[in-house]
Amino acid sequence: MISISSKSYNIGRGVSYLVTAQNTLKSIFVLIALISFGNLFFNVYKFAIINLLTGLLIFSISVLLYRLMVHGLLDNYRTYGGNIKNIAIIGYDKKGIKLYNTILKNPHLGYRVKGVFYKKSKSKFDIPYMGKISNFLNEIENYSEAYISDEIPNKVKKEIIQQCDLNLVKVRILPELVNYEFKNFFISKLIDIPVIEVNELPLDKWYNRLSKRIFDIVISSFVIVFILSWLIPLFGIIIKFQSRGPILFTQSRNGENGIPF
Repeated sequence: MISISSKSYNIGRGVSYLVTAQNTLKSIFVLIALISFGNLFFNVYKFAIINLLTGLLIFSISVLLYRLMVHGLLDNYRTYGGNIKNIAIIGYDKKGIKLYNTILKNPHLGYRVKGVFYKKSKSKFDIPYMGKISNFLNEIENYSEAYISDEIPNKVKKEIIQQCDLNLVKVRILPELVNYEFKNFFISKLIDIPVIEVNELPLDKWYNRLSKRIFDIVISSFVIVFILSWLIPLFGIIIKFQSRGPILFTQSRNGENGIPF
């Protein structure tokens, strides 16, 4: 259920091994945190701590290695011609050229492209020219997806999208986002206005908030009861012998909704 809700099992095209590892460890952490939290109330598992830690370690490593192995197998399968998607790039400009070169350098994505469609060839780019947009529309059934540069006139884009809809070809737009290097993009709508989010925060996701809250409660309780209960009095005595104090250092921090605590 955790894997399904967080989609940590989804190893899509263009996903890095680091992201696969991070998503796997996140789902494992949420599972362990939930079990630990439930055990505080029900005391279900009466095993030695070393056995629990060994079991969790073996479980975590096994799931992580399995996901990475599947990721590697998928990449190799796509590199050597399996699960291939033929795509069309429409737009003989910097965005279209960059996409073409990226796909050429990364065969593990499982995309194949022969060149770029546009109204005419631009000789300054050393990229195969596939013909005019009308040529793409005539052979549209040969493609799974179409990537359209945002610089193409809206009227032409609309015509391409309509034809793609009729032929069940997925359309993706290559937007102009000035020259900023964003980590991620998230498209949303404000009523009927499209908005591109460029810095979604980790705690915007409900499962990250849940895992953080569980982590705070479980780990903090453990540290307070088993470590700070004797460490603070000990350090307090040492501090009082060396200076007038104070024993506890306090600092203002920003909490939820920016409210300081």
